[in-house]
Amino acid sequence: MSWQFTVQKESFKLFDLFSTLDVGIQEDLAAWKARWDLERVHRLLKQNLALFKCLSRSYAAQLKHADLAITALHLVRQQKQLHPDLSWRAAQQNAAKILRSQLLTELSSLSA
Repeated sequence: MSWQFTVQKESFKLFDLFSTLDVGIQEDLAAWKARWDLERVHRLLKQNLALFKCLSRSYAAQLKHADLAITALHLVRQQKQLHPDLSWRAAQQNAAKILRSQLLTELSSLSA
């Protein structure tokens, strides 16, 4: 199924939306938007969390790398929320110090 739309902003632009779904235009657009949102999240994670630096070919290692990168992002965001005046780099450094101390402490759930 192919839908063709004309959008006007200063000039006419034409694009095609191809779908293998046997549904109406609203469902096609909802599926396209969901896919686009996933692409945006993937780009954010890849560019900002250095997911491209994982050179492992093992699927399990790649998943763990992504999990650790997302955990690091949450820790940095937590530091930014606690101390809004911190720069992003300072928040990264604070989060790294906290994580290091948690990993070196036997009581930490992260040390297991």
